[in-house]
Parts: sequence; C-alpha cells; structure tokens
Amino acid sequence: MTIQHLPELEFGRLFDLRTNKAIEQASADPEAAARVLLIAAEYLRQHKPLPYQLADYLADAFEAAMAKAPEKRLADLGFELNLKSRNKRPHKLTISSAYAIVQQNYHLVDQSGDYPNVKTPPLLALLQKKGACSVSHARSLLDRIDKALRDEAAMISNTSTTTP
Repeated sequence: MTIQHLPELEFGRLFDLRTNKAIEQASADPEAAARVLLIAAEYLRQHKPLPYQLADYLADAFEAAMAKAPEKRLADLGFELNLKSRNKRPHKLTISSAYAIVQQNYHLVDQSGDYPNVKTPPLLALLQKKGACSVSHARSLLDRIDKALRDEAAMISNTSTTTP
C-alpha cells in the first residue's frame, strides 16, 4: 500500500472502543469478561464481522485452551476468557491507549514501504515511556496495531480490485 492510500485507513474501523474497554477490564474483572462475550454474541447475531481485537481475544482463548489436556480444556477456557480469575494485575498501557498514542504521533510512523510501518524505534520508546511498561509489552502492542493495519490495507486493496 502506498502513502496515497492512507486516508482509506480509518483508525476507527480497526478497533471498537466499547469492545476494547471490556477486553482491557476483563483480565481483572470477570463481569467485564462476560460483557466481552455478550458483545461477541451481538456481532454474531447481527451477522457482522467481529472487530479485530474481539476476534483475536476469542481465537487466543480457544487456541490456548485447546492446547491443554482434554480433561483441563473446559476449566482452562474459563481462565483464558477471563471468566475465572488468575488474579493478574492488568497492564497500565492498553491497546486502545497505545493506538491513541500512535494516532497522535503518526509522524513517527515509517512510511517508506508499501504500507505504513508503526513498529519504529521512536514509537516503541514513546509507548514504553508514556505507558511505563516493558519493551516486550510495548512491542507486543505495536505488533497488534501493525497487524490490524495490514489486515485493513489488504481488505481495502481487495475491495478496490473487485469494484467495477
């Protein structure tokens, strides 16, 4: 994707704020985890595609639970969906916060390739500083944002090639 296609990449289409807020709270609050599943049910009943973070949340939980021994899968699915608490402390820097930082500092995004690359050292350092988090957590957030941007770019590219 070239720089002239950037206006087509609407940040709002990548993340549903209501879903993201519930996911962020889910690791510390089983009621928020239940809200995440109810939001997923809404999307499914309306036959709408799931927002990226919701699809990833569910897929990660299913994959992690199914990797366990058959007798432990059901219990582990409850943990992976955060319906059962492991008493984990949530990260200070969440995906929505990181996304907002990337939006506000878009000038730090590498735009020299076929599509915008958010995984730059200046953005990594900025996320680490503003979020008071580890390098690995900041890098993980940038990876998730980059994946969402790539998926969105691919979707737009496929739509524009099929449109008469």
